[in-house]
Amino acid sequence: FHPIATVNIRPGVTNLSTIDIRDVRQFVKQPTELKSFTLEKIREVIVSANTASIIFNNLDGNNDRTYLLIANVVGSANVQIILRFNEDAVDTNYTSQNIEQAGATITGTNNTTATGIQLSTAFAANVRNGIYATIAVEHPGDADVTANRKFVTGHSGTSSRQDIFSGQWLNQTDNVTSITIRSATATAAFDNNSTFTLYRVRGQVPITF
Repeated sequence: FHPIATVNIRPGVTNLSTIDIRDVRQFVKQPTELKSFTLEKIREVIVSANTASIIFNNLDGNNDRTYLLIANVVGSANVQIILRFNEDAVDTNYTSQNIEQAGATITGTNNTTATGIQLSTAFAANVRNGIYATIAVEHPGDADVTANRKFVTGHSGTSSRQDIFSGQWLNQTDNVTSITIRSATATAAFDNNSTFTLYRVRGQVPITF
């Protein structure tokens, strides 16, 4: 259970039925003070046969400035998993950093040779792998922004292995029209009943990293 709000009550008030409205109203914003944030599902993909990639097309990064990717994946191969924007496969257009924890071993990598942002350094086969990623799209004119920037941050892994990742698409293309999640080697790494869901966040100012 997650409370919507926390209300402080005046000292001496022990009966909730006697709370004065003055105790509450100072913690409640007026409608004109509230910003409108809406999480909208764009598409959910449920894999029915082994596949190497999932693509979300017809996106509009000029208006949808923040995306959320949640995936619950049955791995069919031990491979690296990457994310691409607009099907761009040029390795010099991506950079990503990963911290991987496997048992008692922790390693860090700076990847500038992958053809996408690396979401997992070693996807596990025959077990459930989770992916949670936020995707921020920024344009010149946004606060402190002078160039087109696309960032991805999040984590992935299983109960015994975790990846924390962050990365950037360096291509100066203005709009984001597609997002692809795939194995780095084109291996069919996603097994049956894997699910991939992409959401857009309406009304949110892009996050600056």
